[in-house]
Amino acid sequence: MNSKKFKRRGTVAIAILCIVTLALTGTFAFQTMTQQGWGQAIARDQFPAGRLHIDQEVMGDNFGEMEWYPGQIANKEVYVENFGDMTPIFTRIRLLEYMEVGIGAELHPNDPDFADREAEPFIDGADRLNTETWTTLIPNAQAGSSSAKFRDHWRLTQEGGSKWFMPTFNQDPVSREPDVKGDAWGLIPEMPEMPNSTRRGGLPSAVIDGQLLPDQPFAYSPDAGLSDYFELNTTHEATVKTFDWETELPMMNTTAETHTAQVTKSAEIMTMDEWIAGGQELGNVWVLDTDGWAYWANPLEPGEATGLLLNSMAYTSPVIGTMYYSVYVDAEMAAPSGWELAFADLSPEAVALMKALQQSMVVVEPVEPGEPVEPAIIPAVIEDQHIETQPDLIDDLT
Repeated sequence: MNSKKFKRRGTVAIAILCIVTLALTGTFAFQTMTQQGWGQAIARDQFPAGRLHIDQEVMGDNFGEMEWYPGQIANKEVYVENFGDMTPIFTRIRLLEYMEVGIGAELHPNDPDFADREAEPFIDGADRLNTETWTTLIPNAQAGSSSAKFRDHWRLTQEGGSKWFMPTFNQDPVSREPDVKGDAWGLIPEMPEMPNSTRRGGLPSAVIDGQLLPDQPFAYSPDAGLSDYFELNTTHEATVKTFDWETELPMMNTTAETHTAQVTKSAEIMTMDEWIAGGQELGNVWVLDTDGWAYWANPLEPGEATGLLLNSMAYTSPVIGTMYYSVYVDAEMAAPSGWELAFADLSPEAVALMKALQQSMVVVEPVEPGEPVEPAIIPAVIEDQHIETQPDLIDDLT
């Protein structure tokens, strides 16, 4: 049996007090037998199809590039959809932050003077272009820690709940692009993948052959980043992006189809300690571990979406000068028996949570009295998505 891995990377800009960028990467482990298939299944249709969603309220004329003042707030909603039709998935997400202040902070990496900017990172040793140096958001972070220092200027609200959302038109399981609306943004996919048909254009850092990427043919309205947009606009027509398994290339369907808005699950938010103290019950809960990973404590069934992990961002206290602030969303997804390969460096408490989730997927077939019972776990496939949010906000208060 041979195995292969596919990695995908992308970024999304989310504007709020700044432009926030989100980068998405993913790893797919797939095994071959007589036919190519994912996980323990031979059939391709058992691939766990997860899509990260970011809905960001439009702030300013240029993806959040404007003056921001303390007290300003914008919705920024993060959740995951299972767009498949067969396999439940498990998912976890963490948020990482970066900020820099000073001359040139508003520049994009492709701007000529970007390398010569004088802006300094808010946290020593952090590098805007290296998310591995960014600060993980830690629940109830200890005073004086890097995570706590960000709370002096930014509030990330995690209240859970639900919202009306539009099921993704990006149904390519190998796609690097998350599903974004409003001021949320994804980096241009590498060829041969084409951008989502619903994607908004115009971000200065998204340039092809010297030209800004335009709106795609069925782009969402900028207002689609508003929290209640799909409650009021319940349908959207667009072409669907899929994957051609014969050519092993992404493809865009030629005929548009109409999707109807649905409601996500309604999430509770708990720390790991709170979840353990409450009896470790599985359900529609984001469980925040002490290392920053948030675990969805329920198998996510096909056609469903998690509740909200993040609701909004608020600028609470000013910095002096031009500022760039960014949140990197790192999301991983796995099928029921693939989480040990997809998820690394779990705490003992997280391992216990994941094993409980896996056990909840055990299926026992009816047997005659006296016959041995052999549990079977639903075939697994693995999808690992890492999502990065890297905003660039211009906040000149001098």
